[in-house]
Amino acid sequence: MRKDERGQKRRRHPACVMLDAHVHLWDPALGYPWLRSGDPITRPFTPADLEEAIRTRPGVKSAVVIEAGSGESGELARNLTYAARSGLIAAVIGSMDSLTSADGNWNSLAEREGGEFLQGVRVSDNRDSSLSSTRALEFLNDLGLVLEVQAPWTGLAMILTLASRYRGITLVVDHLGSPPAAPVEALRWQTSIEELAKLPNTYCKVSAVLSMRARIGREAVQAAASLSLRSFGSDRLMIGSDWPVCLQHGTYADSLDAALELLSSFSSEDFDKITATNAARVYSIHS
Repeated sequence: MRKDERGQKRRRHPACVMLDAHVHLWDPALGYPWLRSGDPITRPFTPADLEEAIRTRPGVKSAVVIEAGSGESGELARNLTYAARSGLIAAVIGSMDSLTSADGNWNSLAEREGGEFLQGVRVSDNRDSSLSSTRALEFLNDLGLVLEVQAPWTGLAMILTLASRYRGITLVVDHLGSPPAAPVEALRWQTSIEELAKLPNTYCKVSAVLSMRARIGREAVQAAASLSLRSFGSDRLMIGSDWPVCLQHGTYADSLDAALELLSSFSSEDFDKITATNAARVYSIHS
């Protein structure tokens, strides 16, 4: 968090050629019931693993760690410590549960080691009861924090309502808003994305591209990306690998390259915004 805006410590971070705005770290022994036994990603992923992955894709200088659990296993506190001791983690997004208990809990986290990296919270389902917590949403709004949303496309209407009501929140839609495969549903997704993009406090991540290709096909992902790129423009888009989830469908480098492939129509200046500058602004990462 920036001291001049949020009363916390300020962290300077080296300028980056490319900023991966969506990675996770976890240890299955500490929770994460959604991980399935036998899957290649059902194992611990540490900052050392992240460093090794980033080395395989020249140009990536730092990453934003997004909490993958639901707050019960102390994941946020661990990620803040990791950020304080790693030269690669530029920002941390916690769980919405960090806010729903008490504001004091959030302030305590922000004051601990690595607290300056804490930039906001995430929900992974629009049905999350924490989204009905007016106190938490007002807290985010008053401090100008980030609310990350990974939800089914059917939840975009609710997200639109939140973004309209709480203009101080920077609302980030992960994974292109989870576009559906069925044509009729895709039209409804398109309408929701276009309406969301009209609000200046909304951003969209071109992330989890490999997973989306496996789910709805390459052509459908291309169409969804083209619509999102037109709607949000180069000033409100970011890229993310969704590592290590992406390892189910390819390598770390494959995932980022798939996202970059969707940006081929942009100029060099716009490309730089999407691959680094926008994320640095959203997550208060300073060079």
